[in-house]
Parts: sequence; C-alpha cells; structure tokens
Amino acid sequence: MRAPIVRWFAALALTSAAVLAPTVHVAGAQTAASAPTLALTGQSAWTRAGGDFQLRLRATNVPPGFDLALTTHEQLRSRNAFDATLDGGALGSTIDLLKVPYDAVPVDAITGDRLLTVSLDTLNARLNTRQSGSGVFPLEVELRDGANQGFGRFVTHVVVADVTDAGTLAVGTPLNFAWVWPLVAEPALFPDGNPDPAVTSELTTTGRLGRQAALVGNNRDVPLTLAPSPETLDAWNTQASTNLDVASGAAAIREAAGRDQVLASPFVPLDLPSLNANGLGYTVPDQLARGVGSLESFFGTLIDSGTALPGPLDVPSLDALRDASRRRLVVEGTALTPLIEQFSPAHPYTLQRDASDPSLATTVVASDTGIEHYLSTDDAPALRAAHVLAALSVIAGEQPNRTRGVAIINPTHWDAPNDVITSLLDGLRGNPLIAPVTVEKLFSTVPAATVDGEPDGQKVVRTLAPVQSPAPPVTAARYARAAADRDAVASLFPATDRLVVRAERSLRSSLTALWENPIGRRKATALLDGIEGSVRGFLSRISVPEQSSVTLTSTSAAIPVTFRNDTDQPVRVRVHLESDRLIFPDGPDRIIELPPHNHTERIRVETRAPGTFPVIVSVTTEGGLPIQTTRLSVRSSVISGVGVVLMIGAVAFLAVWWGWDIHRRRKRRARDDAHHGVVPAPA
Repeated sequence: MRAPIVRWFAALALTSAAVLAPTVHVAGAQTAASAPTLALTGQSAWTRAGGDFQLRLRATNVPPGFDLALTTHEQLRSRNAFDATLDGGALGSTIDLLKVPYDAVPVDAITGDRLLTVSLDTLNARLNTRQSGSGVFPLEVELRDGANQGFGRFVTHVVVADVTDAGTLAVGTPLNFAWVWPLVAEPALFPDGNPDPAVTSELTTTGRLGRQAALVGNNRDVPLTLAPSPETLDAWNTQASTNLDVASGAAAIREAAGRDQVLASPFVPLDLPSLNANGLGYTVPDQLARGVGSLESFFGTLIDSGTALPGPLDVPSLDALRDASRRRLVVEGTALTPLIEQFSPAHPYTLQRDASDPSLATTVVASDTGIEHYLSTDDAPALRAAHVLAALSVIAGEQPNRTRGVAIINPTHWDAPNDVITSLLDGLRGNPLIAPVTVEKLFSTVPAATVDGEPDGQKVVRTLAPVQSPAPPVTAARYARAAADRDAVASLFPATDRLVVRAERSLRSSLTALWENPIGRRKATALLDGIEGSVRGFLSRISVPEQSSVTLTSTSAAIPVTFRNDTDQPVRVRVHLESDRLIFPDGPDRIIELPPHNHTERIRVETRAPGTFPVIVSVTTEGGLPIQTTRLSVRSSVISGVGVVLMIGAVAFLAVWWGWDIHRRRKRRARDDAHHGVVPAPA
C-alpha cells in the first residue's frame, strides 16, 4: 500500500529574486544574549494531500544572510514514535530539506510575524504509508547561518488528510475528541465573609478564569465540556452584582451552558479517598447534592447529574458516586490499573468494584495524560497546540475505520495562554481527522472497549489503581466541632440568614482538595474558626445584667430575670435554673424568645423557709452553646403555715412546761416549810 509522500519545495509567496538571494556567512560565535531565536506563532492544523501549508514564525536577533531550514521526516507509524519526536528521540529518515533565505520570508504587517506558505508535493513515492493517504510527518524548523550552524530549533508536525471535495475523509472516520474544562479556584471567601482578592483577580476579564470564560463564551461551534466548581460559580455570580470586571465572565459561562455540556461536581473539588480514609466520608453525599443544587441555581436549569469529573477515586468513592446516580465518570488516565493495548486507548471502559456483580459497574473515560502534558510545556503557545492536534491526528490514523474517542482534561490550575486555546479551537474547526464532541456524546457514540475489539464482544473490565492521598485539610474531630458550631448558628437564625449561609459554605469549603498543603490547611482551619467566631461574636451581645436581690413575701411568687439582647433581632435561648432551697413549679428549663433590647422574664418559684438563697441562671442556645451563667439572690421573709403551727405548739408546750415547773417548785417549797415548822405568813 502506498500513499502520498511529503516533499517541501519553494514557498509560493516568495519572489524568484528572494529565493536566489545569496547566503552570507556570519563570522564569530553568537553570544547567549544575542543568539537568534525562533518561535512558532501559528500553523496549518492540517492540509489536504498536495495542498498548501502555512507557518507563522517570530524570530529575534537574526543577522542578514541566515536561512530558514525546514526538514521533513518520514511518516509516524505509532503513538510512541510521535512521543519520541518531542522527547528528543529519533525523528526518522529525512524526506526533504528546504532552505529559504529568512529575509525573503514575507512579513505580516499587523503582527510582524514571518508568514511562510509552502506546497506539499504528493508525487514522490519513497515511503510506504497508510492506504488512507493521511499521515503525520515530523518537521524540524530552525535558523541556519552560513556555516550551517542551527539556532532556535523546534519540532512541529505536518498533518496530511486525504479528503474529498466536500472536505470529509476519503477513507475512515474522524476521532471523537472531548475537551474537559475544569473552571476551579480556591474557596473565594475569607472567614468574615469578605472575598479573597487573589480569587477575585482570577475571575476578572484579565484573570486566569476570566480569560478562559471569555474564550468559552466566544466559542460558538466547537463542543466543549465544562466542569466548573459550584463554589467558584457561586462566588462569580455574587461578585458580578457589584464588580463589572467580574460580571462578564459569569455571563459567558452561563451562556455557554446552552451549547456545551456541564458536568456534575461536588461543591468544592474533593479528594474522596482522603476523606474516606480519615473519617470524613460521611460528608460526601452532602457535597454532591449541594454541588448540583448550586449549579442548577447558577445556570437556572436542571443539570444532568449522571456524568461527573470526580477526581481521585477508591472503592468507597465509587459507592458514594453510584448512590448519587453518577454512573458515567471522566477520570485521570492514571486512575485505572495499567492495561497493555496495541493502540492508544481511545474508548470508554467498564469499571467494576465487584467482579461478581455487573450491576455495580460504572462506565469511565480515562483522559489521555500524554496529550494533556503538551498543554503546559514551556514551548511557545502555538507549538503546544500543534503538538496536541498532531497527537490526536496520529491516534485517528491508528484505526481509521473504527469509531474511537479520546478525552483530555485541562490542568486544574492552568493559566492558559490565550494563544494555546485559540490555536486549538481554530485547529479543531472543520478538521476532517478530529470531531470535537461533549463527554456525553463520546459516551453515547464510542463503544466501550471489548476483549476482541468487536462492538458486541466481551467488555474489558478495569479496576482502580491504588491511590495514596494526603490527609484532608482538617481533621475529622475539628470538622465535627465546626459542624456543631454550624448547627448552633442554624438554631439561632433562619436558613437564609447570612451567618447561616456563611457557616454552611465555610464548612463545605474547608474540605477542598486544593488545600491539601500547609498553607491550605491554615486557610481551612481559619474558615472553621470563623464559624465559631461568628457564633461567639453574636452571642456576646446577649447577656443577663447583674440584678439586686429579690425579696419574697409569700411562699409562692414570680421572680423577675432581665435579659439584654443587643443583636437587633429576636433570639431563642434556653434558660436553666438551679437552687437548693427553691422550687420551680414550671420546671428548671424553659425556651425563651428574647426580643431586641431588654426583656424581663418572670419565673415562678416556691419557698418553705425564710432566708437568702442563691439561684444559678444558665443561658445557652437551643443547641447548648453557652451564653452566660449568672447568680441571683432570693431573700425570703415568709414563714409557712407549718412553721406557724410548730411555733404555736412550741410556745404552748413551753407555757405548759413553765406552769407545771412553777407549780412543782411551789409544792416542794411548801413541803419543806412544813417539815421545818415554818408557819406560812397570813395572807
């Protein structure tokens, strides 16, 4: 089988005089500071066999007499061979070498770039290529001086597509390509509820996420898959109402959802295995549910929660995701156990936690980490895009007659140069070798991998690779204390109150996987401390002022207890009373609603004895958080009925006893007088 061969010849746009210009040798070595540089600023994503190919180049410090050298190598036969061309490996045999005087290459009057247009000669048949006639060819580009010394070398690729007059592939089908965009920032609010300026700057029109939002919003024809953090979108939406520089990004993302797919996400990015291993797995269902709710609130429509980008996975994570109806997952390529395949993995897989129970299976697409790597290299932006497009084209040519699909995920913290994105989007538009699709379309279009490669064959079952996750940003004990503080806030205010909303948000945000580092842990702890601080600050405005002692004049009375509420809103509190000598007929505990300012509550008591008795008054929230404990003095001057009876009885007893004692003494005295002959005095 033979197909077109690539050979370079003179650029069509060059004048004959320019092509024949003499080459001048530049004597002397170039210093590092003055050495010529060369960078790619754009190129044709593909060209039809025999068509024209364009390069946009930008160079500095190029002396007169330098040549632009373009060396084309033989067609790549495999993905490994392609990777080798970018990793310093062999480029293969040389097909052709074209030298063009650099000064003769036309200059773009607007950008200042050099624009080189060349043709592909398809008549040479020195190489065996695929029957389809499509292929990917390494191309070395460099500046050379008169001594043939090279400067500014880089390697790109010429992608040739054998297409019909209608622009479709003459043989085979294009590769389905799903491009997933995480739009994620760190939690956006400080513990006091104010926005973090560093996060806000990312959301502005010139910020990392703001620029990506604008590119997504302006893209109307290349299907994308968005994986925004609900917490980030919530902050974006809130700040948009007061910051016009933020508003445009939020609007662009909201509009794009009408064209692109939005994946379900937890409220903040989570490291599920880390949470499961550290006693925090119970928080996952709430995070998943709250995430979908926030997405639907932002976009104003229902979100298909069946497909998700979950991050790291373990078996308990799969169970939690399945319970939340997440049955289709996009995972990092390293999340699955390695599998040796003849060709690049380009299909979904069946992921099964229990080999004996197919009902527990989940369908996953593992991203191509090799292609993802090209997004964030140190190469020029246009060259990065060219590498991604060429890699996809190589995969498309591996099995051109099969329906296959590849997904990549943008790096989470990717500060993407606009030129990378625009070059990729431009290269995907109308590309006969690559069909951009959403993740949903990839799942529905590309059959899951089978053992024999046939669509109806036995499915390949994959398992999760072992994962070692760092500890979560906060411990389970610290989170539980903060949850109790959150519950206390919720017991004090309506669900829509800003303190309740802030406490809920802080609690969920503290678990973000973006904070699994020393600085992040401090931020997470500060958020949880902020929940307690907001409660304490609020409760400090509720008090029981010192009061003078209360005097009781009857056995049953109501003692007044005064409360001070400086919160400017009604607050329900629990009051507990203790006393060794007083009885509380209505019980020692009661719930009291304190209106703003002063409020006096009358509490019924009973006493059976006079005296001064202490009463301990403990005031807490309904949930039990202490507010204040104070001591009142109750003085009773009342003698009870029983006491009166006893006193009268005692007096009567004493009177009888005294009378009897006096009578006894007199009788004794009379006997003594008679015995001694004493005659009583006459009356």
